[in-house]
Amino acid sequence: SNIAGEVIQDETIFMPKNKPIDCVGRFVGVIVAETRQQALAAAAAVKVTYSEPKEKGIYSISDAIAADSFHGTPLKIVAGDSDGVWKAAETDDDIVVVEGEVRIGGQEHFYLETQGTCAIPGEEENNEMHIISSTQAPKGTQEAIHRILGIPFHK
Repeated sequence: SNIAGEVIQDETIFMPKNKPIDCVGRFVGVIVAETRQQALAAAAAVKVTYSEPKEKGIYSISDAIAADSFHGTPLKIVAGDSDGVWKAAETDDDIVVVEGEVRIGGQEHFYLETQGTCAIPGEEENNEMHIISSTQAPKGTQEAIHRILGIPFHK
């Protein structure tokens, strides 16, 4: 598979040629080399051209709501009988309803770190990979490597 992602499988690993890149710093491919010098030379030869986007950028929650642009399917946590509480609030003076708006800048687990992984082939006859990864979720990285390279999960 050419798709990866820790929670949502939505990141293309090998970008098709001439496909628009959706953000600055997006990885666009993989370099395979026998030496560090070859890898650095190959990386220096990669040329990425950015142009002004055709659409207005989304820089805030308000912008996203106005553009009806959301990251995945909204997660809803429901517990108890909220409809019953609202109905009871109409006649129960002990239930206080506070109305207004709250804004919280932080986003829980909204890409907390940059992703960087180095995959070094191990013993060929054992079909192994040695992985060095900057991640909070090594199991997710292991699953992605298993799926993308098609090697056994434990290798």
